Amino acid sequence: MLAITDDRWLVILEEEREPYVAQATFDDTLLIELSIILLNGQLKLDFVKDGASAPIAVQFDIVSKRNYFEAVELLLTGMEARPGGTAGKTNGAGQDIKNWPLKFRNIAEEYLPRGRRLVSGVHWETVYGGFDREIAPAGALICTEQELVLVAEEKAPVWRSREERHDKYGEIITYFPLRSLANYRIIEQHQFDILSLEAHARHGGEQLKIIIAPEQREGVQALMETCLKGKNKASSSTEIVGERRNR
Repeated sequence: MLAITDDRWLVILEEEREPYVAQATFDDTLLIELSIILLNGQLKLDFVKDGASAPIAVQFDIVSKRNYFEAVELLLTGMEARPGGTAGKTNGAGQDIKNWPLKFRNIAEEYLPRGRRLVSGVHWETVYGGFDREIAPAGALICTEQELVLVAEEKAPVWRSREERHDKYGEIITYFPLRSLANYRIIEQHQFDILSLEAHARHGGEQLKIIIAPEQREGVQALMETCLKGKNKASSSTEIVGERRNR
């Protein structure tokens, strides 16, 4: 069960012996992740408990997808501490995403919260390493007026050929309210870059690392600057990592 009030959320999971209960205020919630893989879905909440990051996940079937997306909108409204009841969607495709693959354009249209305006977006293709091994799936970053949204394909099993890996049916959408996004940096490595995001809640924080294609480094940095523009607490840096691993 997932319940949302005006200042917190509550999850009750059925366990073998007794129910497991997790709850947190919006001020202690760091980010929200919505995964849709074929007929199954998952809503994961990252929150701070006893000074450390603690995730909780709720599983659901695809029939309930719309209900859980509405729950995401309510959670974001609470985390952003702003009035709810937004009108219909105002986010258009815009110049930034008009040339994206159709799948990512559709995800941007379907999973951005209602009333959001798409400010900027960057898309990158699957990142491959040595022996055609997939290091990270294709993804995109979307900046709205209230959130930074990460969209990623499901990662393909290592046994699939490169051609078969294009047949992906799942997507993972992660929402970072700008209110809790404190800092970022881009770390350059040999075959990929890492975007490191730092999220802060009232009683703790968490870092999330995202692998991005090197050719989109400048675009990602420009997007992050746009997202954090006007926030005095935001800063950025680019770090060159000397160690280079063969992949």
